[in-house]
Amino acid sequence: MSNEQLKYSISNLLDEIEDTELLNSIYVLLKHTQPTKDIVGYEPDGSAISEEELIASILEDKPAIAAGQVISFEAMKKELV
Repeated sequence: MSNEQLKYSISNLLDEIEDTELLNSIYVLLKHTQPTKDIVGYEPDGSAISEEELIASILEDKPAIAAGQVISFEAMKKELV
């Protein structure tokens, strides 16, 4: 079945469902398949970082940054290679 046929069939099946709990479950499932728009990066393990998480991380590290406890990107690359 093509994507268009699947979408059409799913749409028809959804139109017949009256069970609110089932519809909510389907909605949540489908909603989680859509990429969120506030993803601004990824952790080394591949998990997404939202804008809110990035800002919180920066604010959390602000005292260390102010105290000069930082490492440049170039220095970090040298340590890893």
